[in-house]
Order: sequence, then C-alpha cells, then structure tokens
Amino acid sequence: MLLPIGAQVRCLDGAAGRLRFIVIDPDDSEVTDLIVERRALLHRDIVVPIGWVERTTEDAIFLNACLDDLNTLPEYNEVEFVQPDPSYRPLSGHRVEETRIWIGSYETVSGGRPWILRQVRLGVDEGEVLVHRGLPVQASDHRSVGVVDHLVIDPASKRVTHLVVRHGWLWSREAHLVPLEQVAELNEYGVRLNLSVDAFEHLPRYTPPTSDGQIAATVQRALETDPRTREAGLHVEVCDGVVRLAGAPVAESIMQAARAIARRIRGVIGFADELEELPAPPLRIGTPVYARNGRFGTLARVVVDPHARRVTHLVVHQGWLLTEDRVIPIERVARAEPDGIYLDAPSIDLQGYPRYREEAFIEPQAEWEEIAPYLVADTLFWGGPYPGVAPPVRPATTHTLSSGMPESELILRCGDPIFSNGALVGVLDHVLINTTNGIMTHLVVEEHGTRRRVIAPAEWIREIQPGSITLERWNPYQPGVPAFSAARDAAALAADLNACLRANPAFSAVQVSVDRSVAQLSGNVATIADKAAADAIARATPGVIDTENAISADSALFGRITAALADDQRTALVPIEVIVDRGIVTLKGAVPTPAIRAAAETIARCQPCVVAVINELEIRREEPNPMLAAGALLH
Repeated sequence: MLLPIGAQVRCLDGAAGRLRFIVIDPDDSEVTDLIVERRALLHRDIVVPIGWVERTTEDAIFLNACLDDLNTLPEYNEVEFVQPDPSYRPLSGHRVEETRIWIGSYETVSGGRPWILRQVRLGVDEGEVLVHRGLPVQASDHRSVGVVDHLVIDPASKRVTHLVVRHGWLWSREAHLVPLEQVAELNEYGVRLNLSVDAFEHLPRYTPPTSDGQIAATVQRALETDPRTREAGLHVEVCDGVVRLAGAPVAESIMQAARAIARRIRGVIGFADELEELPAPPLRIGTPVYARNGRFGTLARVVVDPHARRVTHLVVHQGWLLTEDRVIPIERVARAEPDGIYLDAPSIDLQGYPRYREEAFIEPQAEWEEIAPYLVADTLFWGGPYPGVAPPVRPATTHTLSSGMPESELILRCGDPIFSNGALVGVLDHVLINTTNGIMTHLVVEEHGTRRRVIAPAEWIREIQPGSITLERWNPYQPGVPAFSAARDAAALAADLNACLRANPAFSAVQVSVDRSVAQLSGNVATIADKAAADAIARATPGVIDTENAISADSALFGRITAALADDQRTALVPIEVIVDRGIVTLKGAVPTPAIRAAAETIARCQPCVVAVINELEIRREEPNPMLAAGALLH
C-alpha cells in the first residue's frame, strides 16, 4: 500500500488534509494509523486507523469515511507518541523521521500488549494456572482489592509481565497494573498479592485508551472497508475492550482477517465471537472452478494432508497450450455446487497463488486408503522436510496454543509427554505453525521406544493440559503417511550456519551453537535489523527447527547505557559520550573526579551483553573563577 508523506487524504465528500506521519506497531513494523494534518481554521491533526483506508495512489489516500466522521477520531498529541530507534527500518519503507509509535496505556511499566486469558507460571518449578477475566484478587491480608480485568504480555517473549486489576463499580471503576513478581499465590480460585491494600493503591494506574463505543465504530468501519470482510455482514459488539463478531456463519479465512483487522485498533484486548465454521464442501475432479469475475479453470487434483486425511489445496488446471495450473488453498472456496466450485476472489488475485510444480509434491503409495470421492491418482501430498504438511509452516520448540475457549491458551514445550489410550506414546519434539495465521497445524512427536519422529495433525489432539498432551488416536504407521526425517548432526548444522553468518561482516561477533536442531545465537551486532537478519538466516538453514536469539544490538545497548548514566545521580549531569561497537563500550569526555570516572565505568559494565568497557574519560577539575574569588575577598 502506497502511503507517501505529504499525500492528500480524501474522504467520500471532500479533502481531509495531508499525510504528516505514519504510526507503526514496533513489534511487527506494520502500519496501524495515519497522522493527518488538517488544513482548517482551527488546526487539528487527527489519528486515522489504517483500516479506514480504502485505496491509495501515488499522490492521494482515499478513506471510507465522511468529513464529519473524522470529528470522532482522536486528536494527534505529540506527548502521546515517540520516534523509533534511529536504526529502525519499518516494512513500509518510510524514514524514521516520518514514523511514530504510540505511547500506550502500559508505558509506565515498560510497555506490553493486552490479553484476556493466559497460562501463567510462578517461579521455575511450579505448575501453570489459567488466569482469566473476573478472577478475584486479594491483598496480603486477604482483603479483596478487585478482580483481574486482563493481562499484559511481553510481545517478544509472549510471557505475562503484569495483571490489570479492576476495582470499584460503574463510574468509580479504576484499574492498577500489578507486576507478576508481586503475586504470592495463584490458583483457579483467585490471586493473592504480596502487597498491602495501601501499597496496591499506589501502583501505576491503567487507563483505557478509548471507549467501547469508539472501538465498536472504528472496527465496524474497518471491516466494511477491507475487501476481505466487506461483504461478510459482520456486526461488532464491544464490552470492556473485548470484541464480539456477530452475524451469519462465515469461512474461517474471513474470521481470521476480521480478527487481524480488529487487533490493529487501539483499545482492543481480545475477542469473544461465537460464529460457526462452514463445513468442507464436496469437490469432484473435473468440476469447473469459477472466480468472482468468471471461469478460472478446472479442478485437476486435490492436495491432501495424509496425517489428518483432509483436503488442504486444489490444483486448478488453466488452459491447454500455455498451462499455468495454480495451487489454491481450500479456504478460498466460498461454495461448491454440482455445476461448479466458486471461489471468493477475482481471477487477478488468484493468479498470485503459486504455480503447480510436480517436484514440490509426492504421490501417495499404492496402499494409501482413498478419501472419497478422490482416487489415488487424483491425490497429492506436499513434499519437503515435513511431507504432507501444507506450506507455509514454521517449526517451533515452544508455542502458545489456543485451547478452545475464546482467547484461552496453553503453552506447549519440547519434551512434554504425549499420551493415547492411557499409555505414553512419545514426547513433543516440536510443533508446526501456519505462518499466515499463527495457528498450530501439527505436532512432531518423538515416539516412545523407537525415537522415530512422527508428524501428527492437530486434529488428533483430544485434550491439552499444562505439561501434557492426550491424543484421540495414535496411528503413526498408517499406509502412505511419511514421517519427519530431516534430522542432522548438531556439529554439521552449526558449521553450516557459521559459514552463512561469516559471509557477512556484520555478523562477525555472533556465536552459534546447536542443541536438538535449535540454533542458539549470542554475541553482538550493530542494529536491531541485523539481529533480525541473523535470526532469519538461522531459520533458513536446512535442519534448523527453531532459534533462541540472545544477540544484543549495539543500538539497544547504547540506549540502555545512556539511560543508566542519566538515571544515576553521580553521572546524570556529566556529559559522557558513549560509543558501542559489537558490545565493546568506549566512554569519552571529561569528568571532575576519579570517583565519577569509576562510577561511569561500573554503570556501563553492569549492563547485559557488554563485552568490555574502554574508559577514556579524562579528569579535569574545574578552574576557580577569578572574578568570584575577588568578590569573596572584598566581603
């Protein structure tokens, strides 16, 4: 989407102003809002959700809104935004000077994202408890201080950092941010804090960024603007930041798009919708396939997940002379009738899906049990390191998984035992996640006794509890179902990854080790972008399942050291230059005493990921002012 700074922003009934800044989500670099400079008598810049943008050109941005609708949007206030790190490079391609980040409701506790339900662990060896909205909260003397409203999670680690505790009723309701370290006891009946009632009252307060009515109106207009949800007929209801999407049953792809759109709206902390998924349509080989604007081709073959025994993609045959068969996800099927299969997109969008290439697939073995009405000859499996699993997938050794209730989650970890029919069948090696929607599709299970790694679909899961998984069935040897066999020696993996990283001088200070196909990265790089690039190289190395990225960026380390020097009363008023190069910190400047010189070095050395400190601070005592000395003698 083109978003040129200075472009004219137009509503349905006239010009609204010009684009001044874009607002991004710092965790995934996506644009969430536009700062529009209005050319009115009373100058008032406004914050427009990106979901309201209907289309863009090289010199104009068109909103699905009237000029009067803009009066309901928040005014841009400089104190509510911050410019990102100088090394930051948004995906939109804008310069840092053109970019802003919201200072959100959680800035007093170093930021975070809201969540309704989360599996929370206290300590290292203790079990996990599902914390949900409405859970009672008591002070250290067992007096009630309120109930849990929602949780705050660290976007990087996905771990809970704070509880938002609400107390009071109606107009007198307030909420406080409670650090997880202040939780003394946690179970399914409630939370007890280490704090007294008075100490609780002095904790930082949480203020909702916007009202439920504003959230509902903003989300509704965004859903009516986006082409993926425009015709779905979804109705938005909001209660205390929780969005419920009501309406007729729609395809899961539309629901996922609706949630992604709503997640970008400020104030949304979760979802509670009750829409049903559409049943899988009957599809027959040779049936015509239609796009929204006419015939697209003919169903030639189906691509099946052999583990779950379900169709995931269609191979659509196009033309005769210049054959460009396309592989279309099953989610694009709007309906199937005897006269044809109807897709929910125009042909120009469908042309963006990958062309069919025989080398990307494998054919099932002769003993494969057919899935009616498809013959073995009409069936294909995906190839690659995870045979039968539809791309795009990302392996991970730890994953937070929705457990069935709205927004409830459980954490799966490598080594979790897996049971079926009351017996131990294996342990979890890793999971496979669909990269487009973040949903887990398969478990890779190390079979008990044989150490063979078996690909088990998520459909086999009957129950997930903290620390264990129970399968409805366990049939790893059914005919035609391949297993995961991409294991490689750890030393060979480490050598390959080291060679890839050493090809770029930016990664010369990065150290690599591999444990159970997990690449562990440490050391220092210049920028946050370099850290992300090293992670991407590791994930792309064949045989690497997951990464543990402990690399420190010099730009982030510079910020931590500068802030620490400014916070310490010994060095706060002393001009000290900080230079960071791959973790080596150099301090320059002039300080008045040896004690301050030593203090500055100690402060820098105590920061995580510092390799060494070169202290080049000079000691220069201030010369007495002769005029002041003369005045003192006269008196």
